[in-house]
Amino acid sequence: MEAALASITAYEALNLLRDGNARFTAGAMEHPRADPGRRSETLAAQHPFAAVLACSDSRCPPEIIFDQGLGDLYVVRVAGNVVCPETLASLEYAVERRGVRLIVVLGHSHCGAVEARLGGGAPAEVLDHAVRENIWQAVAGVLGGSAMIANRVREVEVEVHGAHYDLATGVVKWLGRHHDETSLTTPV
Repeated sequence: MEAALASITAYEALNLLRDGNARFTAGAMEHPRADPGRRSETLAAQHPFAAVLACSDSRCPPEIIFDQGLGDLYVVRVAGNVVCPETLASLEYAVERRGVRLIVVLGHSHCGAVEARLGGGAPAEVLDHAVRENIWQAVAGVLGGSAMIANRVREVEVEVHGAHYDLATGVVKWLGRHHDETSLTTPV
């Protein structure tokens, strides 16, 4: 099973995440690949099928909201899902050494890090807009901050997608790829 998941396309990985989120929101989680056998299977090596740059907020753990198992996701978490040298290095490792073909930048509603950046007390509509803009800035940061990832995107080996998780409903809304992906991945 592990080898099969490791060799999937970005499109297939995206569908696995969509299906897992649908199970999560319906309350029909399968908790796949989370048994002692899976622990043994992943002991020697990891072969995640997607990387997720997510906020460190305790209410949005990617493995749970996407109903995935041990070794399925390479998760990088930091407050506000911001891109910095350390998060970029981790994502580069996931792509180059683990073979990940899909990177998801996952922001969420009611993000305290984004609200703090706004100075606190922002109206809900302003905060929601800022959260989505923060997702796009992070996607741009991944594409523009890593020549290796940019090259893999240009070569159509890797995709980077933005996504927004709603804390109230559990639904992940897929925002897609950055509208300016071509210029962000063009070598200077």
